[in-house]
Amino acid sequence: MPTLRVAAFQGSCANGNITQNFNTLRNCVSRAARDRVDILLMPECFLTGYFESFEDAFIHSIDLASWATKDMFLELGKWSSPTIILGLNERDEQRIFNTAVVIEHGCVVGKYRKAYTYAPYNYYSTGSDFPIFEKNGIPYGIVICYDIMYREPALITSLKGARFIFCSMHNKVPTDSPMLPHLSEKQDLTARAFDSNCWLICSDVVIDTPPFICPGSATIIDSNGSVQLSTRPFQTELISMTIDVPNLNLPRKKTMERKPSPGQTAYPSSGNRLRPLV
Repeated sequence: MPTLRVAAFQGSCANGNITQNFNTLRNCVSRAARDRVDILLMPECFLTGYFESFEDAFIHSIDLASWATKDMFLELGKWSSPTIILGLNERDEQRIFNTAVVIEHGCVVGKYRKAYTYAPYNYYSTGSDFPIFEKNGIPYGIVICYDIMYREPALITSLKGARFIFCSMHNKVPTDSPMLPHLSEKQDLTARAFDSNCWLICSDVVIDTPPFICPGSATIIDSNGSVQLSTRPFQTELISMTIDVPNLNLPRKKTMERKPSPGQTAYPSSGNRLRPLV
């Protein structure tokens, strides 16, 4: 039976320290290779760090066309098993993109540029393409963090044929942020998996240095919106799961509930009912 084994990393990112972050990546790749992982997902901007100003982000950015970058990624080619999805600041002349690159056998074979941003990170140029990649004959796509708050990126990716969506995240928020309960509930993640009818694999960073915090939200969610695997808060973990390909095409076991307006006849529904997720 064909399968796809996926893995997602949750852990610390050293802002601006590409060498340290690359060493962490190399260890993850080595472990994923031993565990026969097909696709390894790393967090948003993990290689370079995530900065609040254009100047800092530009200094700690990478030109994907440079020989130095190519040589660095070639070192990962000794582990031939996992495809790597790696977040970084991509420098393109005078613009910076929040990018996830797809690396196979030490070479960049594709990339996705984040489509949505917000202050203070709105110095990023944004992408408008939603490319589809393939592993073991199974199509998949990529979104990045804030993209998941909107239906369109995941839905477009699904309509283009993806069965898996990989979401790199860097959920850095103030310690008193009302977002913290939201991060633990994962309602946006389960909603996107459900309405795109795709498995959703998410990676995240860990931050515990006030005034900012991130407990980490690395998760694997099935296409019914059910969490199958999740990390513990503030722990460095590499979670992995083998998914049977036939399971991707199973019919839905749940339907979203639509409550009728006063005086309106309820909509008929077959099977179980599920309260709205968002």
